[in-house]
Amino acid sequence: MPHPAVFPDVSAVDGIHVSLVTPFTHHGAVDTASLERLARHCLEGGGAGLVALGTTGEPAMLTSEEQGTVLRVCRKVSDEYGVPGRRCARQAASRSPAP
Repeated sequence: MPHPAVFPDVSAVDGIHVSLVTPFTHHGAVDTASLERLARHCLEGGGAGLVALGTTGEPAMLTSEEQGTVLRVCRKVSDEYGVPGRRCARQAASRSPAP
């Protein structure tokens, strides 16, 4: 079992949480429309949650603003599907300037 100091609410996490890749446009910008479609597809397919900027490697290549964009899109879709966000809102707020 994971150490409770690292994962304090691990018992509240259940089901499959899908690791998302970050789609980009041909010009190198975060493709928010494609990311939104991908997130919806994962949740509609039975995913219990989304994991953005966690395991796919691209976060090191994104600016803080781009990371915030990814997290805001995922949070928006998660909220629409009633999927509770664990750390998304706090991370998005700390990584990008307010709109």
